[in-house]
Amino acid sequence: MTPTTPDCCDAWPLLRPGLTWFEFADEPGCYAMASITAGGTLWRVNHCPSCAAPRRSAVWNQNTDPELV
Repeated sequence: MTPTTPDCCDAWPLLRPGLTWFEFADEPGCYAMASITAGGTLWRVNHCPSCAAPRRSAVWNQNTDPELV
């Protein structure tokens, strides 16, 4: 099972559910490549909008770390 990437700051777990994620085909409930939609295009989230930590390769496994919101 793929683990969730550790939070970079207190804001990340609150921001995470509002982002668009791509689900792993072989691991339902596990997501990668956080994105936002603007102008009909998906844009990758490279850095946390709160603390600027790298987030491009972040993984969110809802099976072990459910939504907080």
